[in-house]
Amino acid sequence: TTTVPPLDVTDDAAMRRMLDDLEVLLVNGPREGGTEAEKSAAAFIRATLTSLGLTVQAESVPLPGGATSENLWVTFGDGPVEVLIGGHYDTVRTSPGADDNGSGVVGLLELARRLNRKPTTGATVTVVFFGAEERTFGMSSDDHHYGSRLRGATLAEAGELPDWMISFDMVGSTHPIAGVSLTGTDRAAVDMLVAAGASVDMEVERLERGEISDHATFAKLGVPSVFVWRPGNPEYHTDADDVVDGPTLVENLVLIQAALESLSG
Repeated sequence: TTTVPPLDVTDDAAMRRMLDDLEVLLVNGPREGGTEAEKSAAAFIRATLTSLGLTVQAESVPLPGGATSENLWVTFGDGPVEVLIGGHYDTVRTSPGADDNGSGVVGLLELARRLNRKPTTGATVTVVFFGAEERTFGMSSDDHHYGSRLRGATLAEAGELPDWMISFDMVGSTHPIAGVSLTGTDRAAVDMLVAAGASVDMEVERLERGEISDHATFAKLGVPSVFVWRPGNPEYHTDADDVVDGPTLVENLVLIQAALESLSG
């Protein structure tokens, strides 16, 4: 069983922390991969995690033209089931990215706070903040997900791929939540998320899409992977993506907590 503390959908303190974190992320406007604004976001993430007494690991992510981004991660617990949950902190050039993907970032920061107090007992959970997910340097099939592709390749080479991967991306609107598998790959992680949702009275829609989030890297490497998403935000990738729904942020974490409980056995 897990020792992650219970979270109620009416947890106003958690909601306020996430909204406060989002306000900091939005200060510098769009956080395009490799820019100073993206580096400022990485510095904020690192400082927040360090303030919790956590050891932050990092790797530099090479980008076209000599620019760099950065992946950051922290690990909790030492259980036999390896779970990687991550989300990207960059944005497209024209958007402040409150929903895409400030919503995922602040959710992961709050998850880190909770796991720092009481980690899971049946799982090792690594929380990753990926750089340079968005397509910003060109339009080729490889021009995206630089951070997660590097992390996946590094783990695969070391023989350290996780047992499960959850991508937490664009979850700040009130649209229904979905579990998305990469087209043509294993759907076990989606099944897990749907069951976890049912355990907390949340309906999770099943979807299948192409390489639209960081789960794709891990799915292609054979890891059961799911993209947690609230599709349908009309402000997606626009300069109007500057607001999220606070109660929804807490609801997302209730689902993630249920998923971690199920994976912890």
